[in-house]
Amino acid sequence: MGISGDGFFVVQDVSTKTNLYTRAGQFNVDSGGYLVTAGGQRVLGYSSTAGVPRSGPPDVVLQVPTGSKDATVTTNIDASFNFNAVADIKTDANNGAFDPTKADSYNNASSVTVYDQIGSPHTMTMYFRHVDAQQWQVYALMSDGANTLTPAVTPAPASTATSAAAADTIKPVL
Repeated sequence: MGISGDGFFVVQDVSTKTNLYTRAGQFNVDSGGYLVTAGGQRVLGYSSTAGVPRSGPPDVVLQVPTGSKDATVTTNIDASFNFNAVADIKTDANNGAFDPTKADSYNNASSVTVYDQIGSPHTMTMYFRHVDAQQWQVYALMSDGANTLTPAVTPAPASTATSAAAADTIKPVL
């Protein structure tokens, strides 16, 4: 961190509890989670009440919470796409059934990283298929072969989006 002007960082010697002043802003977090200088002095900050910092000299040692956080499963993906209104129509009769290994069976694809219940990342790919002048189908599949989507996609489209006009932006909801 840096200071402009005449200010100083206030740090505290751990053994004597003496406040010291420094302009050096190269801090680290020690094993206890305290923000410290290279010499081990703890950086002080201001306490607050209802989010308002108190005035006067800094009065609290800054400690950063450490440890791990429970994994959070991806539960929602909010994505918007703008497709070409005159893209080729992809039908089973013309292009065969949807097949993620055959690029000519869909128009576009987009991938996103999602996380499972233990925090492991997985790649989910959404495949978009233009099936009518104003209608697109969306297929969502996991790259590792696991189908953990609700509802399951096998490979029925997860969503069908329809627009009122061919030039509309279509926003399917998965």
